[in-house]
Amino acid sequence: LLLLGDAAMILRDPTRIEFKDEDVQTYEAFRDELRAQKQQRQQQQTKPKPQPLSGAPAPAHHPALVQQLVRLGFSEEIANNALSNTDGDVEQAANLLMDQVGQ
Repeated sequence: LLLLGDAAMILRDPTRIEFKDEDVQTYEAFRDELRAQKQQRQQQQTKPKPQPLSGAPAPAHHPALVQQLVRLGFSEEIANNALSNTDGDVEQAANLLMDQVGQ
């Protein structure tokens, strides 16, 4: 059963949505800001690929830091390379080495 009001709604032209210039500019500014934030997040998530832990010699680090990793069972060369990959952070170096042992 079709009511008179329903028929009028079906027969009328579709509603147009109109935007003011300010609305478009606001939308474009918001869109550009979101794109910039997305690009920033992607750059932060893209970490430089670590150097191999063996092979080319890495710069020497403080002997005490190297010895901490050697006591965990790693060679001095690998300990030095791990420290180079983590900017001398012995905890991160140990995590890196342990992660690679687990693989």
